[in-house]
Amino acid sequence: MKAIEEQFEKFAVLEPGSPEYAVTRNYLDVLTDLPLGVHSVDQLDLKRARKILDRDHDGLGDVKDRILEFLAVGALKGEVAGSILLLVGPPGVGKTSIGRSVASALGREFYRLSLGGMRDEAEIKGHRRTYIGAMPGRIVQGLKACGSNNPVLLLDEVDKLGSDFRGDPSSALLEVLDPEQNHAFSDHYLDVPFDLSKVMFLCTANVLSQIPEPLRDRMEVLELPGYLLEEKVQIGVVESVQGISWTEYTVAGVSNHAGTTPMRLRRDAGYLAASVNLFARKLAWEMGGNQVATVGSLALRPNLINVVPNHAIFTVDLRNTDETKLQQAEAKVAAHIAEVAKAERVEVEAKVLARFEPVIFDAGLVDRVEHHARALSLSTRRMPSGAGHDAQMMQRICPTAMIFVPSVAGLSHNVKEHTEAADLAAGAQVLLNMMLELAD
Repeated sequence: MKAIEEQFEKFAVLEPGSPEYAVTRNYLDVLTDLPLGVHSVDQLDLKRARKILDRDHDGLGDVKDRILEFLAVGALKGEVAGSILLLVGPPGVGKTSIGRSVASALGREFYRLSLGGMRDEAEIKGHRRTYIGAMPGRIVQGLKACGSNNPVLLLDEVDKLGSDFRGDPSSALLEVLDPEQNHAFSDHYLDVPFDLSKVMFLCTANVLSQIPEPLRDRMEVLELPGYLLEEKVQIGVVESVQGISWTEYTVAGVSNHAGTTPMRLRRDAGYLAASVNLFARKLAWEMGGNQVATVGSLALRPNLINVVPNHAIFTVDLRNTDETKLQQAEAKVAAHIAEVAKAERVEVEAKVLARFEPVIFDAGLVDRVEHHARALSLSTRRMPSGAGHDAQMMQRICPTAMIFVPSVAGLSHNVKEHTEAADLAAGAQVLLNMMLELAD
């Protein structure tokens, strides 16, 4: 490398006692330790990868399937490249360990870079050598530690990046994660291009909404829910039921030919329906917590492949354990619909199908459910219910509580819904013991 040769020539004429001597020596030490041209050979065996993922993690079937799809594309192309995966979920669900499993499956080195609380852009891009104590950025340091130019590099807690007078680390990451730029990544300390295109980047976050949108757009989001109930606990002690808001929207537009009608002249009822589906999902992620949103029913007319729809009927299901937040979600969805309807020149009618405020169950009964479960040596978790129940209506007129038992794979409203006999028996025993106590 020409830069190294130039620095060696400069170093050869420096006096050992000069300040520049130590600076140049440290710089050469870093440059010569970089894994230039050193890489691991990928092991693109999907059966082996599946075994490693199943060995290291229970559940998370959808996530593991997507990772295997990603690796399968790499096997077809002969190299793992392309999408940058962002693992989003609450703490403790296995985001970081998934990164280690992926590295193990590929036979690559693994390096975790924690971004939580990072506010200095130099942590990513390095310090310029004019500063005393200058050093390369954490990306280059990680590659040096791995001794390979194609490790699996996990950017942990990317949603907790900050910014201040020292710069914006999230902006620096744009270059790191952009495949159009990172083949010639510029670290301020190195001051020479470094190829990051062979690195497999994985990112993790707890909350999607806190990631800057330009950075988020560079990544493919994989959602990791909390571990399913059956994987951790035997009895769900239900404390509350989410508030539920069901609204049906009817959209009137103008049908027209799909080929001859310019986009600017369209009054597409289907477009508004589709935009609400995307908006509602994004909104749920941004609000976080227990907010969920679903467009579960959608019908278009005339429902022909080559005709712009003139009629759409769809439903929006919003739920939250917090009434104030539920109202905020309703208002934001309504504002979005009004905005798109005006731009698309379509008419919208809204019909409320159902509306229930969140319900808090009787604290004394909830405590007794937990007590009787633990008396039987059954593990418990206090939790809200996302579904509607008769119990939420009963709580309005009398003290009420609920007992949950595990459903295999967390499935409900599905023909494959199933609960093991032992779990049914455990729940029934808790209920029986509680009823006997209350009857005394």
